[in-house]
Amino acid sequence: MFSVALIGGDGAGKTTVANAAIQSCGLPMKYVYMGLSTRSSNHALPSSRLVLSFKRWLYKRETRKSTEPLPHDIPASQLEYRENTHGWAWNTARFLNRMLEAWYRQYISILYQLRGYVVIYDRHFFFDSAPGVINSQNQSLLLFDRLFFWFMTHVYPRPTLTIFLDAPSELLFQRKGEATPEYLEQQRVAFLSQGGKLPHFVQVDASQPFEKVLSEVVQQIRVLYAIRYPGRPSLSQGRKLQGK
Repeated sequence: MFSVALIGGDGAGKTTVANAAIQSCGLPMKYVYMGLSTRSSNHALPSSRLVLSFKRWLYKRETRKSTEPLPHDIPASQLEYRENTHGWAWNTARFLNRMLEAWYRQYISILYQLRGYVVIYDRHFFFDSAPGVINSQNQSLLLFDRLFFWFMTHVYPRPTLTIFLDAPSELLFQRKGEATPEYLEQQRVAFLSQGGKLPHFVQVDASQPFEKVLSEVVQQIRVLYAIRYPGRPSLSQGRKLQGK
């Protein structure tokens, strides 16, 4: 089969649209998170889960020492994207685990596709590693960070189809409020620049009502399916034929 990446700024509705598309598309589909967050991933290495648990424990211990109340949901900026200084051994292990994690998810995707599924990605490393996107918290990039992001943009397999859920930065900020409008606009420009390097990159207006956004996303996936597999019925078509 093939892969479809849904990208967009925080608040564009990537996860919601991806899960709804699986139910609505009428094709055999699987969901794979392809972003940098271990907490959001549905396929992660045990080592990544262990590191995430350790970071939670450290954050809670530090918070208990302060006068600030412990938040119910630890912010991603504190849990996964916090800038810390570590030695070369930690940075090397972190780089190797990141690489293994990314290729592990690609391996899962390939297995799904070989079994006849269309794989829908929530985010994609090719876009999340683009200049203008990776420094969301004005972090300074270490050598291993730069090396990882270079691999993700130049070596890592790219999706067959990319659908950019595009919306004004002010609207995205109103929806989620995690990133500034300035950064969201910077991210949008970076996504468009990366998308220009791909043969199948389409924009969908994510400021529309959800049903309209979902309809356009599903239509794009079905069109690509029809082009790649002419004459092959979808699941919904197969059910109709069986009903006759």
